[in-house]
Amino acid sequence: MRAGSPETEDTAAGDGRPATVTVAAVDDHPIVLEGLATALRQLPGIDVIATASSVRDLLAGPGRQADVVLLDLGLGDGSSPPETIRHLIGLGMSVAVYSATADPATVRAAIRAGAAAFVAKTDQLADVAEAVRRTADGTGWISPPLAFLLLTDDAPDRPALSPQETQALQFYAAGLSMKAVASRMGIAPETAKQYIDRVRKKYRDAGRVAASKIDLLRRAIEDGLIDPSASDPPT
Repeated sequence: MRAGSPETEDTAAGDGRPATVTVAAVDDHPIVLEGLATALRQLPGIDVIATASSVRDLLAGPGRQADVVLLDLGLGDGSSPPETIRHLIGLGMSVAVYSATADPATVRAAIRAGAAAFVAKTDQLADVAEAVRRTADGTGWISPPLAFLLLTDDAPDRPALSPQETQALQFYAAGLSMKAVASRMGIAPETAKQYIDRVRKKYRDAGRVAASKIDLLRRAIEDGLIDPSASDPPT
C-alpha cells in the first residue's frame, strides 16, 4: 500500500515517516534495472517491490502500490517524459527521476511536471536512496552536482532576484515563517513579506507558478537556490 495506508504503514519512531519506503523502478534496460534494484534492496528502509520495463507494465503490476516510482526518462516507448510524470502523479503516485540525461533543461522540465526528485545515473547510490526517501516524505531532492548545474545555468526564464530577495526566498522556501525570515535577515516582517511578494511576481512574470509556499520551494529547487543536501535553512 502507499504511504498513509493504515493497513500496512510501519512508522519510524518520532518522525512520522514510514520506516520502510516501497519502491517500483522503471527502466527498459534489464541489466541496469536489475543492478539498481539489487543495490537498493541492500539499503535499510527501502524495499523494491516491483521492477518494470515500461509504465504500462508498472501500472499493471504490484508497482502500482509503491510509495515511490523511480522513473528512467529514456524509455524506448516514445513517451514524453513530462507527460509520463504528470500521468503518474495524476494517478496519485510520487515520482523520483533517475536519468542518464541530466542537463539543466531536462531537470527543470521533470520538476515542473511534478517529479519530487531527480538524480543522474552518474550519481552515487546514496543520492538515489536520498531521492527515494525525500520523495516519500514530500520534501524533494536534487543531487548536489545537479543543484550546482542549475545554480550556474543561465536559463532564460530564471528571474533576476536581488540578493535580499534570494535570501528571503531561501529562508522562506526552506520552511521558515515570515517572522523567522525577518529575524534571520534582521529586517521587519513587513519588509520580508515585500521581498517574498516581489519574488512571487518575478516568477509569475517569467511564466512560472509561485503562488504557494510549495511552489516557491519547487522554484528554488529548480534554480539551485536551495542546497538539497542541507537539513537546515541556509544561513
